[in-house]
Amino acid sequence: MGRSILWLLITSFVIYNFIPVYVDHKGLKSFLPVEDVFNGNKNGIDEEKDDAHLNPMISSMQNRQDALFKFNTNKNVEPIYRHFTDVREKNAVVIPNHPQKLDNRPLFVLHIGPHKTATSTIQCEMTYYQSLMESVGNFTYLGRQYGECKNKSTLLKYNNINVNSRDLVRCLDNHNALSPCNSTKDWRNFEKALSKMSHVRQNVLLSDEAFSRMKLNNSSSLELLFHTIHKHKFRFKVILVYRHYFSWLLSQYNEHYKPLLSRSKYQIWPSIEGGKYIKPFIEYYASHHNKNSTSSRTDGRNYQSAANALGLHPVAYLIKQWTNNQIPFAPKESDILAIDMHNNDNNYGIVLNFVLTALSEEIAEELNRHKQDNANDTVPSRSNPSLNLDFDRMAVKARELGLFPDHDLFTRRRVALYTEMLFQNLTTKNEKMPRICLDEKTQIQEFLDLSLLLEKTVFPDRRNAQQQQHREDFAKAKSRNMFCNLDIEALLSQESVRAIFRKLEQMARSNQAAHDTEGN
Repeated sequence: MGRSILWLLITSFVIYNFIPVYVDHKGLKSFLPVEDVFNGNKNGIDEEKDDAHLNPMISSMQNRQDALFKFNTNKNVEPIYRHFTDVREKNAVVIPNHPQKLDNRPLFVLHIGPHKTATSTIQCEMTYYQSLMESVGNFTYLGRQYGECKNKSTLLKYNNINVNSRDLVRCLDNHNALSPCNSTKDWRNFEKALSKMSHVRQNVLLSDEAFSRMKLNNSSSLELLFHTIHKHKFRFKVILVYRHYFSWLLSQYNEHYKPLLSRSKYQIWPSIEGGKYIKPFIEYYASHHNKNSTSSRTDGRNYQSAANALGLHPVAYLIKQWTNNQIPFAPKESDILAIDMHNNDNNYGIVLNFVLTALSEEIAEELNRHKQDNANDTVPSRSNPSLNLDFDRMAVKARELGLFPDHDLFTRRRVALYTEMLFQNLTTKNEKMPRICLDEKTQIQEFLDLSLLLEKTVFPDRRNAQQQQHREDFAKAKSRNMFCNLDIEALLSQESVRAIFRKLEQMARSNQAAHDTEGN
């Protein structure tokens, strides 16, 4: 009798402490070995060896996953892990119904942009401060890295990892049954890195805005990504940065037309060499918001057009796509965070607020102290400034009007820079120049109302009173003529402006004379 009671007590103790109980989607109590709980293995499947997650049976497991892994990140749980000295334990979260247990899987943070939301600035600083992130927060940075942003004085524990984020995006974009991405060298390198990080419970930050323009209509690519992160036993968090729509569209307009090397059609003359014209902003705006426009696409790659078609801010559209509950192990809405780049109540700025939200308070505080104590330790600049596109438009029109001769010396970019340089000497009162702008009575108010409305698709609880800063920023942009372009035809009808281009003819004659002298 005594032995029976003793055996019963021991059995009860083991069940209570070592076999977690949860209620599955059918309302039935189930028992799992504790290692399967922490490994994220809901069916006792060895996911390292079995990629069965990629077949349809796993869709039925998603509800069971939701029941088991609704982690509590409320600050009320802080005393549970405050006493740990290992920074990896500080990142752990409590498993519901088992406050004595922690989910201490490492964290995988994916920053997907979108474009024109300070991504280059964030990536440059993450590149520069990799050592600090690793020592303070146990984070390894696998995102875009720029050579000019690397801190040559610091050595990293995992600086030999061969992962290129752009290669990963290209691999996922081309993923299909005939050419699976996970069979490529790039993906194997990625999995090797994740396996290494997970084994030592190392957190990972991967940042690349190219993830925002993946072919999201092909769910198999996201399924592969989500499965891989889950298989290597990471908790998953997705970060986006929000920018007021009016400001974002202005920046997109400039980026679209900037005559970079990758946009050769904007470096050659349209009428002679087959180059392209730069539209004024008023036409760019109309092409994106004209109800009869055919430019809106919903193929999942052009997220700007797809968002317009659905009446969403690009960030809201991307959140919708990345929380697709039809894809196994997709992040839930609570795992996707949007950072408002205009909110600077703590005077941290966009980079520190990114670190605070995406990584941890400890890293943000240490980085802030480092910046204050080392004012001379400046991060190399990786800015992507806007260019004044009006001088290119003026150069093209002047060329078509025959205001300067055809000469190898006069490339499109060179004439545009020359025009800008001389034009500054023509007048310093730019506000008196003729301009073409969004219509004051209709388009201006429409643009503001649209920008405010789209903000609420990202932050639904934001009240009108809380959007006052949004309105003030819009008014400031309007006062600086940000919604205008120079009226090129009106300017080129002025003799003082035409005289600028006649100087080019004099330059061509002088150049030819110097060439003839050298020949003799």
